[in-house]
Amino acid sequence: MATGSFVSLVGPSGCGKTSILNTVAGLLPGFEGRVAVHGRTISGPGRDRALVFQHAALLPWRTVLGNVAYGLECHRVARAEARRRALELIELVALGGFEHHYPHELSGGMQQRVNLARALAVEPSLLLMDEPFAALTRKRARQCRAS
Repeated sequence: MATGSFVSLVGPSGCGKTSILNTVAGLLPGFEGRVAVHGRTISGPGRDRALVFQHAALLPWRTVLGNVAYGLECHRVARAEARRRALELIELVALGGFEHHYPHELSGGMQQRVNLARALAVEPSLLLMDEPFAALTRKRARQCRAS
């Protein structure tokens, strides 16, 4: 597959789309056969892959800045560099000014943008996204029905 390619898994609820993403992310063991990314068999989570969950799954005791910088801290990136990169991504996802807010102070859409920035911060070669905008489309559908 070429660099910059997009692949979408489409199917009805319960058909295994999330299970496939979790397996590629290294969170679930493969059931049969071999799962490989760039020719390397996946045996667990790796630095080359990041998963944006369907629900934000933010650490409630960390601010937006702390949540975005979390993966960088786990990868032992120097504190100043982690902060710089996290602030850059916070701007990218249009959350400038919210760096010191906690998840409970954000809307669902804002939380999901923090989730996306956190995944992008580690610069994965493979970004896996499990319906990351589903909450946004459900909210919009409710607004349209209410109109």
